[in-house]
Amino acid sequence: MTKCLANWAYDVDYDVKISLNAKECLRNISDKVVLTNIKEEIKSLSGSPQIKGKALGRKLKGYRRLRLSRYRIIYKVIESKALVVIASVGIEKEGDREDVYKMFESFLETANCAWYLKPEYF
Repeated sequence: MTKCLANWAYDVDYDVKISLNAKECLRNISDKVVLTNIKEEIKSLSGSPQIKGKALGRKLKGYRRLRLSRYRIIYKVIESKALVVIASVGIEKEGDREDVYKMFESFLETANCAWYLKPEYF
Protein backbone atom coordinates (compact mmCIF):
# COMPACT_ATOMS: atom_id res chain seq x y z
CA MET A 1 0.00 0.00 0.00
CA THR A 2 1.45 3.38 -1.02
CA LYS A 3 0.82 6.44 1.14
CA CYS A 4 0.01 9.72 -0.50
CA LEU A 5 2.80 12.11 0.51
CA ALA A 6 0.34 14.96 0.99
CA ASN A 7 -1.40 13.02 3.78
CA TRP A 8 1.62 11.68 5.68
CA ALA A 9 0.96 13.86 8.75
CA TYR A 10 -2.58 12.57 9.07
CA ASP A 11 -1.50 8.94 9.51
CA VAL A 12 -0.02 9.75 12.93
CA ASP A 13 -1.97 9.15 16.13
CA TYR A 14 -1.65 12.16 18.40
CA ASP A 15 -1.61 12.11 22.17
CA VAL A 16 -4.31 14.48 23.47
CA LYS A 17 -3.70 16.29 26.77
CA ILE A 18 -5.94 18.73 28.58
CA SER A 19 -4.41 21.76 30.30
CA LEU A 20 -5.43 22.82 33.79
CA ASN A 21 -7.04 25.89 32.23
CA ALA A 22 -9.22 23.68 29.99
CA LYS A 23 -10.05 21.33 32.89
CA GLU A 24 -11.31 24.31 34.86
CA CYS A 25 -13.41 25.42 31.87
CA LEU A 26 -14.89 21.92 31.53
CA ARG A 27 -15.83 21.88 35.23
CA ASN A 28 -17.92 25.01 34.65
CA ILE A 29 -20.13 23.34 32.02
CA SER A 30 -23.24 22.08 33.76
CA ASP A 31 -25.08 20.58 30.76
CA LYS A 32 -24.10 16.88 30.77
CA VAL A 33 -25.10 16.32 27.13
CA VAL A 34 -22.93 19.23 25.96
CA LEU A 35 -20.06 18.03 28.16
CA THR A 36 -20.27 14.51 26.70
CA ASN A 37 -20.26 15.92 23.15
CA ILE A 38 -17.25 18.13 23.91
CA LYS A 39 -15.33 15.16 25.35
CA GLU A 40 -16.10 13.10 22.23
CA GLU A 41 -14.81 15.93 20.01
CA ILE A 42 -11.65 16.19 22.10
CA LYS A 43 -11.05 12.44 21.75
CA SER A 44 -11.53 12.69 17.98
CA LEU A 45 -8.57 15.09 17.74
CA SER A 46 -6.14 12.20 18.20
CA GLY A 47 -6.67 11.21 14.57
CA SER A 48 -6.33 14.35 12.50
CA PRO A 49 -6.14 17.61 14.46
CA GLN A 50 -4.93 19.61 11.44
CA ILE A 51 -8.02 18.74 9.41
CA LYS A 52 -10.66 19.02 12.14
CA GLY A 53 -10.10 22.55 13.40
CA LYS A 54 -9.69 25.99 11.92
CA ALA A 55 -6.46 27.93 12.42
CA LEU A 56 -6.78 31.05 14.55
CA GLY A 57 -5.10 34.36 13.87
CA ARG A 58 -3.93 37.53 15.58
CA LYS A 59 -3.05 36.99 19.24
CA LEU A 60 -4.02 33.31 18.99
CA LYS A 61 -1.85 32.48 15.99
CA GLY A 62 -0.54 28.94 16.33
CA TYR A 63 -3.77 27.71 17.92
CA ARG A 64 -6.75 26.06 16.30
CA ARG A 65 -10.40 25.85 17.23
CA LEU A 66 -13.21 23.37 16.90
CA ARG A 67 -16.85 24.47 16.81
CA LEU A 68 -19.48 22.53 18.67
CA SER A 69 -22.76 24.45 18.66
CA ARG A 70 -22.07 27.61 20.73
CA TYR A 71 -18.95 26.10 22.29
CA ARG A 72 -15.38 26.39 21.08
CA ILE A 73 -12.46 24.09 21.85
CA ILE A 74 -9.14 25.92 21.51
CA TYR A 75 -6.12 23.68 21.05
CA LYS A 76 -2.50 23.63 19.94
CA VAL A 77 -0.89 20.94 17.80
CA ILE A 78 2.76 20.22 18.60
CA GLU A 79 3.91 18.24 15.58
CA SER A 80 7.38 17.38 16.91
CA LYS A 81 5.84 15.54 19.87
CA ALA A 82 2.70 14.24 18.09
CA LEU A 83 0.77 16.06 20.79
CA VAL A 84 -2.51 17.98 20.90
CA VAL A 85 -2.97 20.25 23.91
CA ILE A 86 -6.50 21.37 24.71
CA ALA A 87 -5.95 24.94 25.87
CA SER A 88 -9.45 26.22 26.59
CA VAL A 89 -13.13 25.40 26.19
CA GLY A 90 -16.01 27.81 26.37
CA ILE A 91 -18.88 29.65 24.76
CA GLU A 92 -18.28 32.10 21.96
CA LYS A 93 -20.02 35.32 22.97
CA GLU A 94 -18.92 37.87 20.41
CA GLY A 95 -18.47 41.31 21.94
CA ASP A 96 -18.64 39.97 25.52
CA ARG A 97 -15.63 40.00 27.84
CA GLU A 98 -16.57 36.46 28.90
CA ASP A 99 -15.99 35.26 25.31
CA VAL A 100 -13.79 32.14 25.20
CA TYR A 101 -11.28 33.82 22.89
CA LYS A 102 -10.92 36.93 25.05
CA MET A 103 -10.58 34.87 28.21
CA PHE A 104 -7.88 32.71 26.63
CA GLU A 105 -6.00 35.75 25.30
CA SER A 106 -6.04 37.16 28.82
CA PHE A 107 -4.73 33.84 30.17
CA LEU A 108 -1.88 33.85 27.65
CA GLU A 109 -0.87 37.38 28.61
CA THR A 110 -0.38 36.31 32.24
CA ALA A 111 1.02 32.79 31.68
CA ASN A 112 4.52 31.61 30.89
CA CYS A 113 5.02 31.33 27.10
CA ALA A 114 5.66 27.59 27.30
CA TRP A 115 2.72 26.85 29.65
CA TYR A 116 1.56 23.95 27.49
CA LEU A 117 4.88 22.08 27.70
CA LYS A 118 5.01 21.88 31.49
CA PRO A 119 3.79 18.54 32.88
CA GLU A 120 1.92 20.20 35.75
CA TYR A 121 -0.55 21.56 33.23
CA PHE A 122 -1.68 18.07 32.18
